[in-house]
Amino acid sequence: MERRGFFECAGMASLGALAGTASAQQAPGPAKGVKVTVLRTSAQTDFQKYREREITPCDRFTEGQEFVVEVPWNQPEGFCAWAWADIRTYIHIVHGGAMESTMACCTDGYRPVFFRLERMV
Repeated sequence: MERRGFFECAGMASLGALAGTASAQQAPGPAKGVKVTVLRTSAQTDFQKYREREITPCDRFTEGQEFVVEVPWNQPEGFCAWAWADIRTYIHIVHGGAMESTMACCTDGYRPVFFRLERMV
């Protein structure tokens, strides 16, 4: 068998094996979206000595506030762009069905906001 034929044959066998395992696993149903709930807004006031301005909790969010993300690429209206950049990877993971829910946090070290992400089906 010539080299090219061998690789084509081996590639087709690999695809067949992958197809068999993919069909055996049950894929999650389509998601209606991801519900993002603000769990906590906080202020690390013990770090005040490192900052000139007063450290107060983030004023963009309130605890209990909810957002629905129907399309995981679209930032919800009124959502902080920095927080969205920090948690959007988790939005995709939950929307895709790899996890039913998780927590995520923005990376503002002085005023972190904690979110719960839940898959809506």
